[in-house]
Parts: sequence; structure tokens; C-alpha cells
Amino acid sequence: MSRRSRKVLAGTKMSPSLATAWALVGCTVVAALSAAWPAPAPATGGPNPFDILRDSSPPGPVVIASATTGLVWRAGAVPPTKVTVFDETATRARCETWWILAPAAARQPWETPVMEAEPVSFSIRAGGTLSLPTDLVKPASARPGVYRLSFWVHCMNVRTGAWAHSDGASIAANIEVVPSATDLRHRPRDSRFVWIEAAKAPPQFIRGRKDHVQVTIANGSAQPLAVQAWCYLSKAGATEPWRDPSSMKSGTVKANLTAAGLTTVSVVIPRLPPPGRYELSVWLHQQEASNSLPVDGAWLGSTVTVGPAKPLTKATLAR
Repeated sequence: MSRRSRKVLAGTKMSPSLATAWALVGCTVVAALSAAWPAPAPATGGPNPFDILRDSSPPGPVVIASATTGLVWRAGAVPPTKVTVFDETATRARCETWWILAPAAARQPWETPVMEAEPVSFSIRAGGTLSLPTDLVKPASARPGVYRLSFWVHCMNVRTGAWAHSDGASIAANIEVVPSATDLRHRPRDSRFVWIEAAKAPPQFIRGRKDHVQVTIANGSAQPLAVQAWCYLSKAGATEPWRDPSSMKSGTVKANLTAAGLTTVSVVIPRLPPPGRYELSVWLHQQEASNSLPVDGAWLGSTVTVGPAKPLTKATLAR
């Protein structure tokens, strides 16, 4: 945030209703975006996670119409974040906008930011609507936890040249920052909203035994998603294990991911390679209509062992 923006915000007094909305995570109020700007009313029937929370006092000339982001952020990464603004006046306005990530209970988030975007300057025509990306941040990461994301707009007075607060609002849903999966080596991801969060393999794969690999998938979007996951055991250095005939593939598991959450699935490799040490990789596709689109691939940070077959017993057969 620029020094000018911080100075303007320092002079901003948040109304009790907005302060309460920031402080009480479970007792939010949702203000519908309309020309009348009605006073907040209790949410009913589970609000959209991106509904805007603001107090009932009229905002300035340029207002926040909507905002989008991922609801699960991985430490060290920020999903695409956009804010849409609307100019209610009859003149062109010069403004800037940015967001602040702060603890969910913060009454004045600009005083305790954990992450914030650099202000994006823009000029908007009278009665116009503009959607702006706001992805540049300082610092680049936040500790795992639950936070509230707010968006801010300041505009310049064309007569005096002074900058003033125009609007401030937060999204209804909390942002969850989850730990980075440091035990995984990811290939360049095809999606910033869905990723492999973690993978857990047994201490040793045993030939003739059904050993499961637990795969945790993160959905950072506000919508449920359908995905497919599977894994390979392959020789070290196989960047495309599906092209190596010696690689062994698991069955494909389909999963329906809840919005803004983590889902764990279990996959089994029916045929194991000969005893030895191998790399385990996990692959994730998103299902859209009749298309399956790659979204992530990752390797376990350490190699895994395949052991020799053990004599069949009743316990083995029962697995």
C-alpha cells in the first residue's frame, strides 16, 4: 500500500456495522449491490462466498461491484484475484485499488495486514465498469491460518487534487491459507485453482499386497469441481512416466471436490515393478463435460521402495 493510501485509510472511521462484520466471522451481514445501497440485512440461505460486505453509509464516486479470488491460498502463492469497480458519477474518475489480507477478527485491516497488493491505478469513464487484476503483493506469503480479504478504492478530487477514500468492502467468505506441500516437487501447473496438496505412500510397497496412496487435492475455487487422479511408480528421472513402458500406473480415481476445501482420495497400483527404489508421481485432471484437462502433476520428495512378495496368508488374502 502506498504511503498516501495508508494515510487516507488511517483517517477512515469504520462504522460499527462494518467493524462487527470484520470481527464476527460467523455473524456476517450481506449488503446487496444496488443503486439504493440499502442497509445490511442478515444473510439467508447461505450467501455466495463472494458477496460483498460493507456498511450502510454511502460510498464515494467509484464503488466496488464484485470481487473474485481463490478461497484456499497455498503459502507462497496467490490465486488470480480481481476486483470490479463502477463509476456512479457523471465525470471520468482517476483512482487506485488494492486488497488487504488481514486476520479475520481485525477491525481495521490496514493496521494489521499480513499480505497486501500494490495499488493499481486506473481511470474510469462516467457510468463505466472496470475489472482489474490485483496480483502484485508484498510480502509474497502469509502464515497458514484463516483471514479476511478486503478491497479498497481511493479517488482523486479533480478540483483539489487531493486523494480520498471512495469505497471499502470484504468478501463474505474467509480465506484459508494452507501450508505449502514442501514434500512434493510440482511440474508447472496448468491451473492456479486446483492442485495436489499432499501425497502419502506406505513405508514399502509389497508385491501381491494392495497398498494405497493417499492423495489430498485442494480446490481453491468457489465452485465444486470434478477431477480424476492417479499415480505412477517409475524409474528415477522419468519426467513423463506414461511414456516409459517400465512405469506402473495405478487405477484412476474420480472425485467431486467441495468448493474451497481439501479432499483426500485413495489410489492403488495393481501391478508393482520389480523390487527396488522408484519415484512416485501423482497426476490430476479436471473433468469438464466430455473433456479431461491436466491441472497438476507432482513427485514425492523422496524415492519409495518396492519389496519382494510375501507368502500368501489369510490376512494377506483378506486385504
